[in-house]
Amino acid sequence: MFPRVTYRLRDAVLQREERYRFEQGLGDYCARLSAPALPLHAPWCFEGHRGTTRVRLVLQWCQEPGSRLVSWVNLHRAHAGTHLEGLLDGLRLAPHDATESRPHLRIPLYIPSELLNGLTVLFEVSIPQPIWDGSLKGDLANEECEFDVAELVQAWLRQRFEAEPVVTERILEHALGRYITRG
Repeated sequence: MFPRVTYRLRDAVLQREERYRFEQGLGDYCARLSAPALPLHAPWCFEGHRGTTRVRLVLQWCQEPGSRLVSWVNLHRAHAGTHLEGLLDGLRLAPHDATESRPHLRIPLYIPSELLNGLTVLFEVSIPQPIWDGSLKGDLANEECEFDVAELVQAWLRQRFEAEPVVTERILEHALGRYITRG
């Protein structure tokens, strides 16, 4: 999904440029970012829209701790904002839906950090009229985006968890194990 993505990195000081091309798009890029962290499954890709909000999402849970998150809004790199709050809401709620039939893997709602630990996420949002906080366009402020993204992510992950029960068990067991280890 999202084929043929090319990134060009240019160092103006050293007058050097490198190009990275991913034939399979964001899925390849996600796999590359996740490789050192020992992925638990192949990258999951999703594209959808709700209202005027379009979302492209690729994610992959890994064994090693740490989160890798890259997000864009209308092709601008965004480090915070309502789109990320919506993503976190969807990521936090979907696994609880998946544990309805798996009470031995029930994950308390108050430990979303364990569900994010070891997760690689590439996330793009397109909206017609972005509202930015701050002068650097780094924080999206559109409130409707938060709700649209949360619903899309939760619904998509719920379907994915149902379609791949073995992977779901692996992800949930890993998060639960880290929670128990942490005490």
